Amino acid sequence: MKRDISPTRTPETEAQYRKRALGLIARYEKAVPDGSVPLDKWLSELAEDLDRDTLNQYKASLVFYLGENDLGGAADAVAQIDPQDCQKKTYRSGNKRTSALKLKCVPEEFERELTDKYLAGSYKGHWGVRCLVFFKATILTGLRPSEWKTAKLVTWSEAFGADGPVLVVRNGKNSNGRSHGEKRHLLLSSLDEQELQYVKLQLLFLSKTDDGLVDARGHELGFDQYYKQIQKRLYEFNKKYRRSKTKTVTIYSCRHQFIANLKRAGYSRPEIAALCGHANDRTASETYGRRRFGNTKKGLPKPSQLEVEKIKLVIDSRRRLSQTLVADRSERAPS
Repeated sequence: MKRDISPTRTPETEAQYRKRALGLIARYEKAVPDGSVPLDKWLSELAEDLDRDTLNQYKASLVFYLGENDLGGAADAVAQIDPQDCQKKTYRSGNKRTSALKLKCVPEEFERELTDKYLAGSYKGHWGVRCLVFFKATILTGLRPSEWKTAKLVTWSEAFGADGPVLVVRNGKNSNGRSHGEKRHLLLSSLDEQELQYVKLQLLFLSKTDDGLVDARGHELGFDQYYKQIQKRLYEFNKKYRRSKTKTVTIYSCRHQFIANLKRAGYSRPEIAALCGHANDRTASETYGRRRFGNTKKGLPKPSQLEVEKIKLVIDSRRRLSQTLVADRSERAPS
């Protein structure tokens, strides 16, 4: 049974709803080609990067289109999405989301200035060192900030039957099929001793108590509290040394820079996906740091070949599904 479509809606609005809904459904089919994640769940995840008005427009368009096409159950599920349950971005002047004000790379001069000030001990003492270590370790490995909570360093022999350090990371976006598995492995044998030391220090700082963290006075902190201190110091540094700039460098900028470095070094898309914990080879290519911002001055991890092969299987499966859909449409097309 079709849902009741309000007669007060103008034809122009309905046309906009259909166009927007078709665009969203195309994005959904591209992100979840096997349909393993329901449309409403996918939209809920997408909503983490949307403001309330945009989310409401998306919901209204999908509810209208699905209801119009006798898909009332799916329409009801989308309608039930509560913006309060989604992590929303705040606004600053100019009506821009904060995500639009963050750099998707790390300028070399910024990293150099940060390193010089913090290593010299002339800036923010206890938290300055931890901010620098968090910053450097993330550029070198590309971890999502929250993934540091459970990351650990093992010897290569333990995981792969050879010598060398391996960073074992529990994938932060393993829900709803957004990663290629529960864990990923970064082979760090290409990092020099100083680079590896940043990774070791990061893990050391995050393992001082049962909760993993301590403040300058030795008091226990949860990870969120600790990370807020890191963000605070980095924000202060931006204000002091990038006053003329409109965009700020964040810890997430380091992940973008890591991916830009991989692209610049010629890593394949499946290799980048394996190193970054993505479920397919498109995510980094379409939404993360651009190759032109990359540099190859740093040592870069190598991925587990088993995980690379897993990504390739996803690509092959997606290609076969696409070919099947094209063939099916051709058969149904009127002659």
